[in-house]
Amino acid sequence: MSRAGSRRWREAVVAACTLADAADPSRWSADAVEDVAAALEVVAGALAQLDPE
Repeated sequence: MSRAGSRRWREAVVAACTLADAADPSRWSADAVEDVAAALEVVAGALAQLDPE
């Protein structure tokens, strides 16, 4: 992965952690929960395609 790609992934992880810290999932609507689940599936799929080297 390029240095720029690696930096973007780190930024995405930091943003996700910040969101998780700030969010109160108990106040989310069912649609919001479904959207987050779908987004996590997309991220997991993208990460699965990365070459660890």
